[in-house]
Amino acid sequence: MRAWIRHRDREIRLPAWLTSILDHAVTWNAPHQSREEEEVLIAQGTGGRLELDGNCLRLTKGGSFGFFLALLGVEGGFVERTIRVSDIAAVEMDKPALFFRYMRFSYPGAPDLTGDDLKDMMAENALLMSLFDNRGLYRIKERIEHSMNQQVGR
Repeated sequence: MRAWIRHRDREIRLPAWLTSILDHAVTWNAPHQSREEEEVLIAQGTGGRLELDGNCLRLTKGGSFGFFLALLGVEGGFVERTIRVSDIAAVEMDKPALFFRYMRFSYPGAPDLTGDDLKDMMAENALLMSLFDNRGLYRIKERIEHSMNQQVGR
């Protein structure tokens, strides 16, 4: 970054502190680059979002739906969990009779299925799917299953 600005045919020198801020502003706003050639997949559901970057899956629950659940006194409305894809044993999609569809991840230390649909949907390892478009969630599921198949093939 240059340390001066041209204004009406004269150069104005910027202070050193402003120059260092402007130099770093480019890196602060730069998009996160994955170390692998695969791009970062992001999918939005009703209850939160999933981000798949290499071997890391970040499950973030919250937003207006999480706030609504907190008002009702239901636990599990606000959760942020990072899971290694290599630790995931299964990706399940379930559709209870009266509720939204949800995606559930099984990994060591994850909560077990209780049989109560509402508790299972609100667990820290589950995400409510969107009512309309779930293509992003299915892409993430396919990439995780592909990674699981590669681990078994070794």
